[in-house]
Amino acid sequence: MDESIRTELASVAAAVISQGVDAQDNARGLRDLTSQIAQQPAVARLWELLEADPFYGSYRHPGVVRVVGMNHPPYSTLHLAAWAIARATKVGADQTFAELQHHATRAPYRVTATLALADLHVEHAAEMADGIRVIPFTPDDYRGPQPRRDANGAKIRYSDNDSTFHITAALQLDLDHPWSEIPQGKGLEIVVNQALLRQTFDRLRVAKQCLELMRPSFIDEVGQYLAQAQSVPCAPPPPHGPGWRAIDRGDSVTLTPTELTEARELHSAYLRLSADARARLRIPIRRLESSLVERARGRNPEADVDSAIDLGIAVESLLMTDHESDELAYKFALRGAHLLGGADEAKRVTYFDIFTNLYDIRSKAVHRAKLPERLRRKIPGEDVAGSLKKGYGIAAQAIREMILQGVPDLDVMVLGKRTKGS
Repeated sequence: MDESIRTELASVAAAVISQGVDAQDNARGLRDLTSQIAQQPAVARLWELLEADPFYGSYRHPGVVRVVGMNHPPYSTLHLAAWAIARATKVGADQTFAELQHHATRAPYRVTATLALADLHVEHAAEMADGIRVIPFTPDDYRGPQPRRDANGAKIRYSDNDSTFHITAALQLDLDHPWSEIPQGKGLEIVVNQALLRQTFDRLRVAKQCLELMRPSFIDEVGQYLAQAQSVPCAPPPPHGPGWRAIDRGDSVTLTPTELTEARELHSAYLRLSADARARLRIPIRRLESSLVERARGRNPEADVDSAIDLGIAVESLLMTDHESDELAYKFALRGAHLLGGADEAKRVTYFDIFTNLYDIRSKAVHRAKLPERLRRKIPGEDVAGSLKKGYGIAAQAIREMILQGVPDLDVMVLGKRTKGS
């Protein structure tokens, strides 16, 4: 790259600073800056040098500069000059020139994946496993696809449940996006690696599920997107991700620093499990999550029935194997009692009653499409609704136990040896 670009960039950036122009390096700021500098002779030399560059010269072709995001207006070398000037006013001409050089080598570029969440509250940023962090987040922090706007530019508010007003936290992961391009007219188009996109957000959702297990409550995803680092030379396009969506309001959850530390340990333990063990836990985790979703959608008989069915499937899939059909309720309760009660006989008796009631609630919900009127095994001060509510915590506790201690041989856990034919 011609060293003259560095010299001209330093000169123009200094002039912009001296004129008091606010060189914002966001999309709107760059459009404003572009219109201001296009008429300035001092920019012409920088513009010409960029167009003469073997790599950046392709920017003069319509529709060729798309980094990470999609479906945005094409950029030109004038837009690139505006980006470089705005960047140089903040980090200096030398660093900006180095970033231009790095990008021109088609090296991987840094992006941040964000999964925005509703009604999860964390006081400070905290590290999860796998390079993921959970952070406090607000609608103003969100850079993904935005809600619709009215003629005056105001966000359209559909209802009190509009997710615009409920973003409270986010999971984020920094990663290097490989260079990927396809021909576009006479230039090129830099595109998103879709396989990497899916894998990245699957990783973030595993972390979200571990957070849900700490204080069993549905944590809704408001939106997701990839955004490139500010050091990537281009006018920043809209980040790539699906549109903003409405949410199912659940209970607000506030995790303490201690719980976040435990969530990180749980996340680490889950990632250390074998592929077979993770596959075994996939259904319980997803069914518990869907049970919590039904609970969040509304407290009415239909939602409660659906929630009970999913909760029953979650716990049953933890404690039963697919070849068993006899005495299911007894085995279900016995195994749950040993898993969570351990060597303490009194605790095993208590958990046996709890799991017996959960199985009965689930069975009535499946076969009669309604909840039972009373508990099968009486527990002082507890009714059907209370037992169902307790079940969310019991299911999460059982899943955490299997993640942290490993998935046990269910027969050996109860009998101390493998039964014949198992």
